[in-house]
Amino acid sequence: MKQPKVAASTNASLLDGDVVAQREAYPTLHARILDSLREDILSAALPEGTPLRQDQLAARYGASRIPVREALLQLEGEGLVRQQANRGYTVSKLSLAEISEEFDLRAMLESDLIMRAIPHLKRKHLADAKEVLDRLEGNHRDTVDAREWGEQNWLFHRILLEPAGRDRTMRIIQTLHRSGGRYVRMHMSLTDSTKRGADQEHRRLLRACAERDVHEARRVMSEHILLARDELMVVLGDRR
Repeated sequence: MKQPKVAASTNASLLDGDVVAQREAYPTLHARILDSLREDILSAALPEGTPLRQDQLAARYGASRIPVREALLQLEGEGLVRQQANRGYTVSKLSLAEISEEFDLRAMLESDLIMRAIPHLKRKHLADAKEVLDRLEGNHRDTVDAREWGEQNWLFHRILLEPAGRDRTMRIIQTLHRSGGRYVRMHMSLTDSTKRGADQEHRRLLRACAERDVHEARRVMSEHILLARDELMVVLGDRR
C-alpha cells in the first residue's frame, strides 16, 4: 500500500514543479502574446472584424489558453477586441460615430489636463518632450515608421500630461490612445503634409508649455486632436 502512495507523491511533486515553472514564465509569455496581438491589430495585420479563436492563438504562441484569454481580456479593456455571446472574440470595428466620440473625449480630457499639468512641468519634462519630437520628426535618422510614430506620439502626450497628477484620468486617456491607435497610424500615413502638420502642432504645444501659457496650450491641444478627427472622418467615410 505504501509504494503506490510514494509514487503518487513523487508524481504530484513533479506536477507541482511544472506548475511553478509555468507560473514563473507566465508574465513574460502573457506580455509577449499581448504585445503581439496589440501590434497586429494596430497595424491592421488583423483587420476589423477578424475572429480571434483562443485555441488557434494558443497554438500559434505555443501556450495554453490561460495567457491568451488574459491578453484578450486586457485588449477588450483597451477597446481593441470585443466579445460576443456564442461567437467569442473579434477585432473590434468602431463606427464613425464611435471613433469621433473617442477623439472628442481625448480633446476634452487632454486639453483640461494640460492646463493642470503646466504649473508642475519641470525643465526635465520639457527636455524629454523635445527629444521625443526630434525622433518624431526623424531628426535622428531618415524615417520613422508608423508603429514608432504612434508610440512616440503617446510618449510625448504622456510626458506633458502626467505632471498633472491625475492618475485615473491618465488611465482613461491611455485607453483612448490605444483604442484609436490604428486610426492615428492611418492618419499619419495619409500624406507627408499630414505628418508635417502634426509635427508643427506638437511644436506649438511644447512652446506654449515652455512659456507657461495654459490657455494657448489648451487651445492647441484641443485643435490638434480635433483636426485629426476631422481628417479621419473624411477618409474613413470614403472607405466605409
